[in-house]
Amino acid sequence: MSERTIARRLSDLANKGVIEQIGQGLAATLRAEGIVRAIGFSGKDVEGAAAALDWADAIMVEYHLENRAHEPVIAQAAAAGVGVVVKKGLASGHLSPADAIRFVLANPDVSSVLVGSLSLEHLEENVRVAEEVGTEARRHEVKGRGTRDEGRGTRLR
Repeated sequence: MSERTIARRLSDLANKGVIEQIGQGLAATLRAEGIVRAIGFSGKDVEGAAAALDWADAIMVEYHLENRAHEPVIAQAAAAGVGVVVKKGLASGHLSPADAIRFVLANPDVSSVLVGSLSLEHLEENVRVAEEVGTEARRHEVKGRGTRDEGRGTRLR
């Protein structure tokens, strides 16, 4: 069976929720055998995200100005070398992109933020804000304060 076929079948199973039912043991075996490169977890509650830190390479959590419940888990993930992807960083479009993106990316333990856009104009604005945050981080690096990613060593590298 080709890797492409395996990947397609795993994707089909994941879309049906079967992978979650089988559990992280299978996923870890597939990673150890080189069939999958990394294992991620996306959940809704803090407890689930915290439990995933033992076996996941990355977690995806909701985190924004109006919901900071996952903040402790985000810090724990970074300390454990687990990548953190933020979903709903704009609170499903209810927050100003400028404020929301700055807030999420100002957290040095966040690896990435997923931001959807309804128009090219919104997308361009979101990219501009993210680039500004990146430029500010580079300025700090030049001043000798280090980078946002210094010492993180996430498992995904």
